[in-house]
Amino acid sequence: RDAGQISVSTDSESDAGSVLIDATDIAITGGAVVESDTQGTGNGGEIVINASASVTVSGEQSAIRSTTSARGDGGRIGVRADRVVVADQGAIQANLESDPRLGQPGPDRDTRAGEIAMHARNLEVSGGAQVTSDNVTQGQGGDIRIAVTEVVQLSGSSDNGSRPSGLFSTTAGRGSAGSVQVSATDLSMEGLASINTSSIGAGDAGTTVIETALVSLNNGARVTSSTSGDGDGGQVTLRAEERIHASGMGSDGIGSGFYSDVEAAAAGDGGTILLAAPAITLVDGANVSARTRGSGNAGTITINAGQTLKLQNAASITTASTESGPAGSVQVSATALSMDQLAAINSSTLGAGDAGTIQVEATRVSLSNGARVTSSTGGAGDGGQVTVRAEETIHASGIGSDGIGSGFYSDVTVSVGGTEGDASGRGGSIDLRAADIRLSQQATVSANSDGGGAAGTISIQAGEALTLTEQARVTSETSGAGSGGNIGL
Repeated sequence: RDAGQISVSTDSESDAGSVLIDATDIAITGGAVVESDTQGTGNGGEIVINASASVTVSGEQSAIRSTTSARGDGGRIGVRADRVVVADQGAIQANLESDPRLGQPGPDRDTRAGEIAMHARNLEVSGGAQVTSDNVTQGQGGDIRIAVTEVVQLSGSSDNGSRPSGLFSTTAGRGSAGSVQVSATDLSMEGLASINTSSIGAGDAGTTVIETALVSLNNGARVTSSTSGDGDGGQVTLRAEERIHASGMGSDGIGSGFYSDVEAAAAGDGGTILLAAPAITLVDGANVSARTRGSGNAGTITINAGQTLKLQNAASITTASTESGPAGSVQVSATALSMDQLAAINSSTLGAGDAGTIQVEATRVSLSNGARVTSSTGGAGDGGQVTVRAEETIHASGIGSDGIGSGFYSDVTVSVGGTEGDASGRGGSIDLRAADIRLSQQATVSANSDGGGAAGTISIQAGEALTLTEQARVTSETSGAGSGGNIGL
């Protein structure tokens, strides 16, 4: 503590020595640092910290750090304890950087940052603390590997909210970012806590792989992959043996959930999102979202719920394009899909890129109180096809607080301030198939155009019965230059 330091380094062709700390409890606080550094062609030394009870890294500037700024590989960081706590802006870092002041060649394509490997019964990261792998060179970023037998808890941010707690892997150079891998019984994320892989350069973002029994994201917690450069976003894969749950909004107005973003002017493609669990629940504004605001493709979203997928109270699964890059597809499979209170599955485009397709495969599908599945275009790109196939029932009923009925929608819509010519893309088709299809209480299946593009077609095939009651409707309308769509029953 008190800015104490334990360090090993090399600035030559010789490898640095290792650091080994073995004790019952180990605390790195008050700006103290344990560090391995290479500024030459020799490799950085390994940092090994073993505690039979706890390892704590706490406080601003307190850190365990591995840095390489030349041709040598970074030293590995290994932490093993019953309980690991990283708190109050403390950090565990693996950095790959370039410093021309050293008079040494910078990292080349074969240079690797050090790996961060953590083994514990419980891991807690809070108060703006971060575990990070950063790469600003043509070398390869270091992987972050978390293996916990019980609970990984990521919570909150720094006091001013500017620094979220969590696990982060970033590249700003030509080299790829490292992957983030988490294995635990329970992953719990609260507040603005984040697991994030990103590219802001030519290198690709790292993959995120989470394997656990239970996952809970609350009050704005999120798992994110993004690109704002030429590099591609990383794939996000989450497999839970029991349940995935996301709920609530963060203090920044963004919902808890899973995100893949292609930022403005980015050419890289977005990463895919794959969620798999017996039960998946999104409530109170939680999101699964893949969007592009650049020329790169948005990532696809695949959700496999072995039993139930529930969306409630404005929760959504969304893929979107606002520029030339196409939106990604949405693929959902579940035994029972239940959507309520303005919950939505959306695919949209406002630019030249096409909207993605939406495909739902289930035994039973239920939409109520304004829940909807929607494809829309307000630009030159075409709307995406909506396909819903249920072995037993598709049931939509009721209207939402916005006055719009539950149901299935395909829209060609002129944006505020736009013209019919701006919305020149064709509307996506709607294809519903089930043994029993029931629409009630103003539920709607609609293909509409108020722009220049033609409205989409509607196909409904009910093996046993198609029932419309209480002002439910199936409709195709046009109020612009675009032609109306056909309806086939």
